[in-house]
Amino acid sequence: MKKKNIAIILARSGSKGLKNKNQLKFHGKPLISYTIDAIKNTNLFDEIVLSKDSKKLAKIALKKGIKVPFLRPKHLSKDNSKAKDAIKHTLEFFKKQGTIFDYVLYAFPTTPLKQSKDIIKSYKLMLKKRANMVISVCENDKPKEWVNNIGKNLSLKNFINKKGLDKNRQDFKKNYRINGSIYFGKWDIFYHQKYWFGNKTYAYIMPKERSIDIDNIIDFELAKIMFKKNKILQHG
Repeated sequence: MKKKNIAIILARSGSKGLKNKNQLKFHGKPLISYTIDAIKNTNLFDEIVLSKDSKKLAKIALKKGIKVPFLRPKHLSKDNSKAKDAIKHTLEFFKKQGTIFDYVLYAFPTTPLKQSKDIIKSYKLMLKKRANMVISVCENDKPKEWVNNIGKNLSLKNFINKKGLDKNRQDFKKNYRINGSIYFGKWDIFYHQKYWFGNKTYAYIMPKERSIDIDNIIDFELAKIMFKKNKILQHG
């Protein structure tokens, strides 16, 4: 049986940067709740699934009507585990039951400022472009010409190209970074391919104020501030 869309939320209980961050209260609700609500409110998905390694996260998801059909195996829940393998594990679960989908949304629970409209617009862009995948990005804070590696001796020799030394930040071309909010693509791409950045992958540009990916306590506190600011802007 073929269905249209599935949303997969990947979550882990352990985190080095901020312990149990997906369960932390964020403006009165567990952090993961915001991603669940953003997905549910799109009305785009036949299935919404949480792939996790924690029973506490399962309880939160089940209360919100999200399917939690399995605990993710330990080898897919380590610090060095790849998201692509965990996504394929979920898709294989459904395939064994005789169900595949046209499109797959992979979403992080650590990006609570994304909105339903971001997911909907990504989906529309994918259909319009006949894309294999759409990935959300936001404008980078600094020019890429000001970013480089530093060796063990801490030398800054040739750190910045001489042509870039006399320019102000606004003189450089805009550049973008992946913000971790949305990966929306065809089933076959998620299931079969390990590289997602092909000719038919397109960017959905999100504003920086909705692009915080929480990895540590500073990100967490900044996201809380931006959440309040965004609400004021929406209702102001």
